Amino acid sequence: MSDILEKLHREARYALNSHSLNLTYQTYGKAEMAYKLKAITWDEFSELNTILVRNGINNPAAQLS
Repeated sequence: MSDILEKLHREARYALNSHSLNLTYQTYGKAEMAYKLKAITWDEFSELNTILVRNGINNPAAQLS
């Protein structure tokens, strides 16, 4: 796993564990930019997308505020 991907995973866990919607959106933006700059692959971006959007932003059980 690349350093960038590890950092994004760490930030994603922190954002979701802190129940911060703003941090989750910021981390998603970082992941999207990393993909656009080709620092991570599509599969890696999709994995982060699942963590942040499906399991976080779009999941009421995550209780983000």
